[in-house]
Amino acid sequence: MSDVLTSTDILSEDDIIAAAMRASRILSTLVQDGYDEIKDMIFRLIKDDDLMLDPTLCLMYRMAIRIKAKGTKDNPMPITLPAMIDEYKKRHHFNFKDLPKAKSPDEIGHVMTTLLLNYEPYRLFTIAHAEVRAHVQWYVSCQIAMVDAYKAKLLREGHDMDWVESRHKAKVDLYKQLLPVESESFSDQIRQTLLSMRAVPTGISTGLIELDRYMKLQKGCLYYIGGRPGVGKTALALHLIKLRQISNRRTIFISLEMSKEQLIARLFCSVGGIDYINLKDRSLDEAPLPVVERIVEAAESLASQNITLVDKGVTDISSLTSFCKMIKEKEDDLGMIVIDYLQLLKGSGTNKNQMREQEVSEISRSLKLLAKECDCPIVCLTQVNREAEKRMDKRPGLSDLRESGSLEQDADAVLMLYREDYYNKEMTQDSGMLEIIVAKNRHGSLGTAKTKYDRNTQTISDFT
Repeated sequence: MSDVLTSTDILSEDDIIAAAMRASRILSTLVQDGYDEIKDMIFRLIKDDDLMLDPTLCLMYRMAIRIKAKGTKDNPMPITLPAMIDEYKKRHHFNFKDLPKAKSPDEIGHVMTTLLLNYEPYRLFTIAHAEVRAHVQWYVSCQIAMVDAYKAKLLREGHDMDWVESRHKAKVDLYKQLLPVESESFSDQIRQTLLSMRAVPTGISTGLIELDRYMKLQKGCLYYIGGRPGVGKTALALHLIKLRQISNRRTIFISLEMSKEQLIARLFCSVGGIDYINLKDRSLDEAPLPVVERIVEAAESLASQNITLVDKGVTDISSLTSFCKMIKEKEDDLGMIVIDYLQLLKGSGTNKNQMREQEVSEISRSLKLLAKECDCPIVCLTQVNREAEKRMDKRPGLSDLRESGSLEQDADAVLMLYREDYYNKEMTQDSGMLEIIVAKNRHGSLGTAKTKYDRNTQTISDFT
């Protein structure tokens, strides 16, 4: 196996075995007669022979490329077992410099015969395409994860942050170039659009009747939730990850502000209907028995949900995107990604002279691309500036988004939160009402949904 892919901290043994089997089957498909369309697809998707993992397989794949290059479009050279062995013997000494662990020419016949006996070639194009594409994406994700781990190691050792960041970005970009880029024909895109127009409009309910009238959560969309500190942004995010259509799939919650203990305590309160005062600054042993019982029930309920909660290690947009893509590779179907919150996230650091507004623009654009690539909603919390507090009507609008107007541009929807009792502490009328202002909605209408916010239990529900 490649020395780069030997860290047990990143890869499981099952992952490595499955990848080695895919690589072997890819190579056996190239050597078989026929399957020209599948062979062309393999060469198109695999742009680096390192993806074959084993030095011997890497060298044999390199020989297959050479044989293909000798032919022409009208008269292609057959990539057969004898041709591979002959080419291997000719080129082994030349390639020995960078692949010293590859098998000798005398052993290659046995290796190739073993491959052909043990690995059936891909016969169906759709299956072959999916398997080869999965193999490439797995390799790239692993390499990026390795680079991220090495970056963290260098930073812990005290190396200059700018130096580490620049080299990390260059390496990640290099691996990303290996990812296959597929294009569909325009006629296929038209057909898919017509099919989608005939289907019943879909979307994930927000669990709030009034908000559903304006919007539902859509895969591949980016949502910003804005508001002043303490108005209820995190509570709304926690409400969304508890939705049934979200919670039965892997959900990623990246907290840049609160610790995992603080967030889980909030979830306990929300799920169990527990007053947060019973948990704040108090040992669990000191809590009343009914409260303890409800906490245990809430813990059991939450333990069954597929939530990945991260409160350390993800500080910039590069590490965030690579981490989410790695989870996507393993889980395939993500329910939602939540970031709490935008202003604590750093850019890639490639431009040292970059202003913060440009940095936020880069982050916002990367989040939009990540939503499309992971095919799930991304909910990002963001603060608003103080301008709204200077107005008579203190409800925030799009112009109040802090640090960058590109947030409005990239977002599919922007939700602004407002509570009257946030500004008027003595009021009793409408106390507990949380207004969710749909300030931008690319796939629906604008308006204000009135909901009930219980600060004690951190729950948001329909206002009745």
